[in-house]
Amino acid sequence: MTRDTNGAGYTICCPCCGKVYRFDDRYVDEIVGCGCGLEFYAFAMGHLHIAIPASEARYEPIARAMRRFVVATGRCGDIPPELYIGNDGQEHFDMTAQELDAEEELTRVLDGYQTDTFGEVLVNKELLDTICENLYNGRDIELKKQKNGIDVIELKKKRVNTQKPEYRRLSEYTQLTADMLKIGGLFHVNP
Repeated sequence: MTRDTNGAGYTICCPCCGKVYRFDDRYVDEIVGCGCGLEFYAFAMGHLHIAIPASEARYEPIARAMRRFVVATGRCGDIPPELYIGNDGQEHFDMTAQELDAEEELTRVLDGYQTDTFGEVLVNKELLDTICENLYNGRDIELKKQKNGIDVIELKKKRVNTQKPEYRRLSEYTQLTADMLKIGGLFHVNP
């Protein structure tokens, strides 16, 4: 993120692919959805620049803390206090593990890791739940990437008779021959 030399806007680059976005406003306060699949939050005012994953910017305690920080620097003093003061009236938050919703945190970390590593989200929370449920229930699965998602295919074992059909027929014939020999009706000869 840079400020143009004439002071009339900001140039913001996508952290993943480097695509350039230009903003001609007094300050930048935007969620940017890049064509590469990365979604990030950008704030810029003067020499203060913030860029974080959009999922973190949507997490209310982080958003409030970021607004508090911006106000503390003397920028954006017109932000209403209810946007950065907690519900309990305090201006600070303890980010303890109890405050984090496990599902939201899993989604944030899973999406962030895949976006950073692969440039796109391949496995979402629902797909991960499906995979775990199948494995927990003892089912073998196969994943196949499709154009608009991933197919989860349950693998089923097939029982195949390893005895060759010819051998089975031969053994039935052998048994029939043995039975016929016992009763003497195997061969009939006309004189």
